Amino acid sequence: ENKKDSKGASYSTYLDDSFFCNDRSSRISGKNIYYGAYDRNYYIGNRKPSLVCPQDSDKFTVANEKLTYPVGLITLDEAAYAGGVYGTNIISSYYLNTGHNYWTMSPYDFYTLNAHVCYVVNNGKFSYDGVLGSYGVRPVVNLVSKPLISGKGTTDEPYIVVDQ
Repeated sequence: ENKKDSKGASYSTYLDDSFFCNDRSSRISGKNIYYGAYDRNYYIGNRKPSLVCPQDSDKFTVANEKLTYPVGLITLDEAAYAGGVYGTNIISSYYLNTGHNYWTMSPYDFYTLNAHVCYVVNNGKFSYDGVLGSYGVRPVVNLVSKPLISGKGTTDEPYIVVDQ
């Protein structure tokens, strides 16, 4: 919040308070409760990632007081749009494949007393684990609609917000 660009404007002026979606839409199958990200991204041959948040109660913003700062975690759907996959033996090569395991904010399932969350594996594929797994995180922010940006969004040339 206290960092400023070369013109003295706070970097927070580049951030938009758009929502981060913790999609908890669900269906019950036997003793399992499966969440939306699972249904959209884990069925081989029927992947349909989405950036739509199906339930207003799952939208997290500073304005609705579910967040203190406009920072969230990446969702499984966002990682899927970037090139991530589940259930393949091919190492997935895309810019979010960091070589490290990291959590998404997308729940996977709940079975008896076990909650599982989706994560990106160190080879870029998707998996899920109990909430006690110790992985990294991939924080994300939403930018205002017209910031000046340089770069290509790749590892070698990441996006950089430049002075307006």
